[in-house]
Amino acid sequence: MSSIPNYLSLFRIVLSPFLLLVEPLGGLFFTLYFMCFISDGLDGYIARKTDTESRFGAKLDSFADMITFIILMYVLYGIINPTTLIIYLVIIIAFIRATSLIIVVLKCKTFGIVHSYGNKLTGLTLSILPISFIFFPLDVFVIPVCILASFSAVEELLIHLTSHHFQANRKSLFISSGH
Repeated sequence: MSSIPNYLSLFRIVLSPFLLLVEPLGGLFFTLYFMCFISDGLDGYIARKTDTESRFGAKLDSFADMITFIILMYVLYGIINPTTLIIYLVIIIAFIRATSLIIVVLKCKTFGIVHSYGNKLTGLTLSILPISFIFFPLDVFVIPVCILASFSAVEELLIHLTSHHFQANRKSLFISSGH
């Protein structure tokens, strides 16, 4: 674990809980959040550029993403004050994601989230979510993000159901595999 990308993922794991301790959508919140966002983008980029990609690093990145996402959703829940539709969408997405993770563990004996284009786009839109609250009414951005997250969750589940082994770098259900 001597690579910079792994340290960036660990940095995100350590930094994310501090989002719970600051005023949501305040200056310090956005500073911490921006640092998490940047570390998420840099870890994979640096790993690819320095040829230090590893299975452990991919799993660590996925774990860091999951921790940051859970904390962010917890913090934003009270701000979003979600409608019943949004709550149902989030429950469905969480169920699909959990099912997908369970399938990977049972079928492939590993933990991991696919780094597909759909998951990356969902991650990017989720990253923009807190900033969008400054400019748009909540439902304008939240419902489309939930719909996108639903599609990427279903795609990942289908990838796991149709694959014989875990493919962390599978770009899409429609692209067989690769890096």
